[in-house]
Amino acid sequence: MYIPPGVAHGFYALSDMTITYLVDGYYNPEDELGVLWNDPELGLDVPNASPILSERDKTNPLRRDIPAELRPNWNKVRGGGS
Repeated sequence: MYIPPGVAHGFYALSDMTITYLVDGYYNPEDELGVLWNDPELGLDVPNASPILSERDKTNPLRRDIPAELRPNWNKVRGGGS
């Protein structure tokens, strides 16, 4: 699956799995950004209210708490204005 740079993505596995990423640049941990998996603003349909999560995924911020210049813009994603 190809995911363009800057596009938020996540995976929900029903069994043990390994994910391998191929990227277009060197890994930079300061360039990572996450959103809390159960942020109501995202409206995700997660089949389990208590998934097994990494410590990082448990502590990701809500979308509204991400600095505006880094926050995903729904209008751009949906093909609307700025």
